Amino acid sequence: MTSRKPLPWRVLRGLWRWLGIVAAVTFCATASLPTIAVTGDGRFGHRVFARRWGRFTLRWCGVRLRVLGMEHVDPARPAVIVANHASHYAFYAIGAALPVQWRAVIRREMRRIPLFGTLTERAGHVFIRTGDRSQAVEDIRAGSARLREGYWLLVFPEGRPSPPGAMLPFRKGAFRVAIDAGVPVLPVAVDERYRPGDAKTWDAAPALLVLRVLPPMSTDGLAPADAEALAARARKVIEDALQGAAGDVEEVGAGRLA
Repeated sequence: MTSRKPLPWRVLRGLWRWLGIVAAVTFCATASLPTIAVTGDGRFGHRVFARRWGRFTLRWCGVRLRVLGMEHVDPARPAVIVANHASHYAFYAIGAALPVQWRAVIRREMRRIPLFGTLTERAGHVFIRTGDRSQAVEDIRAGSARLREGYWLLVFPEGRPSPPGAMLPFRKGAFRVAIDAGVPVLPVAVDERYRPGDAKTWDAAPALLVLRVLPPMSTDGLAPADAEALAARARKVIEDALQGAAGDVEEVGAGRLA
């Protein structure tokens, strides 16, 4: 379904939302700079800003966030979080909802963004090269070091936002990292629901985003050769959750419906 709104209104709406997104990232990154310079990592900044950043961004964009399954999150045991890449709003939703020290796997091209790239790398996020598969696997394995340091790793294994109503195949790199580190995989289903007349476009935001945290998947007894099968299992679990009923949900950081 395409938007029925006139083009000038859509452009203004999109610019307004992206203004808030950029402003929130810039503020949190800049405010975290002193602690990163002193401590050499982003733990304090993440603890202070990550959830506030996610909630503010969703509120600004008029997105209500609801989360189900937080009982599956054990802050004392790191895991590799894998989620379907519905859109960039999935990133803000996970930031708003999960009370753990996670570090994201990000395309290396974003390392070139002034200030953002430097601070993101200093904070411990992992950059990967997507053009060379063997190099990308080597890069994502750097996340094993983050897991050993007690961080969680956040990966969107589709590699890019999926088309409406579909999911792309899951790449196996994140699952090899989980197997190598001996930590579980935590699947997260991101369910975006748009307003009537809106579609998944650059200017539109979902009216409601339901985040379903699913039971963790153990990697005990698995070998690196099992990564592809584990990726397929995780994708199926998320796909089934998206096709299932919403059930009772807990609201987190509710925003105004614009």
